[in-house]
Amino acid sequence: MVNPATSELFLGPKLKIERAKRHIRDLEGEIAAFHGRNPYEVIAEDNPQTGDQLFRVRIREEVPACLGGIIGDVIHNLRATFDLIAADMIDADGGSGDDAYFPVSYTPKAFESGGRRKIKDASRESVALFERLQPYHAGNEALLKLHKLDILDKHQSIIPVGAAYSHPIMQLSLPVPWQDEPILTPALAIRPAARVYPLQDGTIIFRIAAEARKSEVKHDMKFSFDVAFGEGQIVDGDPVLPTLVQFVQFTEQALDSFRSHIPK
Repeated sequence: MVNPATSELFLGPKLKIERAKRHIRDLEGEIAAFHGRNPYEVIAEDNPQTGDQLFRVRIREEVPACLGGIIGDVIHNLRATFDLIAADMIDADGGSGDDAYFPVSYTPKAFESGGRRKIKDASRESVALFERLQPYHAGNEALLKLHKLDILDKHQSIIPVGAAYSHPIMQLSLPVPWQDEPILTPALAIRPAARVYPLQDGTIIFRIAAEARKSEVKHDMKFSFDVAFGEGQIVDGDPVLPTLVQFVQFTEQALDSFRSHIPK
């Protein structure tokens, strides 16, 4: 049982979260340095058969594989936070958290049949908190993704890949009778929902149809690129940094929910 005079309750989880945040800051620096080397170039070309304008990416440098190790460190620290929460919560209940693990059950039945054994010394009130965070409840998908990514990283490396977001900026040129020059409308930037990943050299990331090129719409094309999770990695194609930040926020909220139930 935790002795308040010698050890702060939930200190371990807090330190794990802070470690994860430091890894994210390191990752931000590595990704910024990678993009600073201009690893991607977009080339515009015409399709002579269709008249479409194609935009292809040329890859000068692949995403460094070493980023996967930092990503894995973030994932592991956050997943371990939940196990430490379970141990501390059971200690606070007067039991022994030495063999406790935070259960992650995919269904209510699985939680009742197997998940409860991992927190067997928890009080009824604490069990209700554990159950409330299970991924079969709406809004708790983050726990399931975090859990699966941690398992993935233990058996095979997380390999980050390049992903492209296209940002077509369209500007209308409208002829008017009272002057020779057309009126230009304000530029409109559109961010498509679909992303292209994993990037491969020569991949077409955007296309302007021949008919659109004949219109009075002017296209000023800009593109941005992310480092994303690869295929088959639970969060396929999602940008790495925002996803990890969301995992941190979810973990902090979970910790706060348990801390708030400890008597002052």
